[in-house]
Amino acid sequence: MSTPSRRGHSILIRFGSLIRSATVCAAAALLCISLARAQPPPASAGAITAKQLMARDLIGAPGKQAVLSVIEVPAGASSAPHKHEAQVFVYVVSGHLIMQVAGGPRLTLGPGQTFYENPTDIHTVSANASNTEPAQFLAFVIKDKDKPGLIPVPPDQSREQPSTSAVPVSQADAARTSGPALLTRDVIGLPGKQVVMSVIEQRPGTSSKPHRHYAQVFVYVLQGKMIMQVKGGPRLTLGPGQTFYESPSDIHTVSANASTTDPAKFLAILIRDKNRPVTSPVPAK
Repeated sequence: MSTPSRRGHSILIRFGSLIRSATVCAAAALLCISLARAQPPPASAGAITAKQLMARDLIGAPGKQAVLSVIEVPAGASSAPHKHEAQVFVYVVSGHLIMQVAGGPRLTLGPGQTFYENPTDIHTVSANASNTEPAQFLAFVIKDKDKPGLIPVPPDQSREQPSTSAVPVSQADAARTSGPALLTRDVIGLPGKQVVMSVIEQRPGTSSKPHRHYAQVFVYVLQGKMIMQVKGGPRLTLGPGQTFYESPSDIHTVSANASTTDPAKFLAILIRDKNRPVTSPVPAK
């Protein structure tokens, strides 16, 4: 057998080097792909957080409670389909949210607008409508004490189906931001009782006369500062984000704007008897 020439030998060496280089590059590329796949996905827009502000037993319904929470939704964030198995009353404080229950309309809601979920509804869409601005909303929930506030739903259950809400929220309802009542629903399991959600605006330097509601009242200050007191209780000055509670037997002795120059505004959620007025004056003694 003849031996290869020097030139042929040199070509073979270079060819072998090229093959080895190509093999190394291919291996490196495969390694990079494997590492990339092994890395966790990029950080999301941020986690949605909920903070409970107050909770009270639902009078007349053992085992039930009413819970008021504030939910922070970072820009671009959304929650997976879920249900609450509770009555849920939503009030948007800031930003814009996209809300939908299975079988219901897809709504984009802004500050002062509301949304309602029935205990059997599946909440298919709950998302911040903006990729740059955070959003915040209040959730008032009437629930069983022994159940979690949020229950994940398998994908097959979150498909389109008729909403079971007795009175579905319409675009017109969602657009209402002021008036005698923003949202009203019967309390399920408590005949004659209803939830009424209203926004009260208090002009600078004004106050209301002593009164009572014969209801459970949950107050959340939206703007300005309010002075609140029930008979026998402490006199409180409350700012935005702070809360106040009245029981059905309380007499609301002080409800006043703490400022003589700036308006104040608060959200009031009442669980009341249908056959009683929302507010009853208390005679001066």
